[in-house]
Amino acid sequence: MYSLRTAIISVAILACCATAYAGPKVTVAVGHMCCGSCKAAATQGLASVADGVGIENDNITLTPKGDDLLPSLDALRKSGFPAKSLEVSGPVTLGIAHLCCGKCRTGLTKALVDAKLASLDPDSIKIASDSVTLQAKAGMKLDLIPLIAGMEKGGFSPSKIVVGTATANHSAAHATRVARR
Repeated sequence: MYSLRTAIISVAILACCATAYAGPKVTVAVGHMCCGSCKAAATQGLASVADGVGIENDNITLTPKGDDLLPSLDALRKSGFPAKSLEVSGPVTLGIAHLCCGKCRTGLTKALVDAKLASLDPDSIKIASDSVTLQAKAGMKLDLIPLIAGMEKGGFSPSKIVVGTATANHSAAHATRVARR
């Protein structure tokens, strides 16, 4: 009886942990979703990286497996459906592989500001040695697709996208704000 009880508790713990690590539900707008074959291709492309895939018109709603949204965006692109829009309201942390010095952090800040996104709160930009955390202005949503395009234009590319967290450390964020002044 003890081993059955232990097994049940273990399964319950695993189920809770799997739920805890699921990313938030997001909606991605794509260029076209004109027929059942398009829907099937997008759904199949997302099968290994997202759950709860729903498609309505040109919008795909999904929950990423794990906390990283980037595999879902890559899967959509590889399936022929590059994201046109991905709006988020809470904080988002983008992993950046190389932010080794003040010039790198200043360059990333410049790339974000140069993207000229009216919804980006420039005071929310917090840069750590391997990530940037930012968010939209109050009451607005931030479209991550033009934000990422602006980063790439400035020479930076996200290695991970986590929606709904704030992880950049305070001292690096303070240094970034001082450097912008």
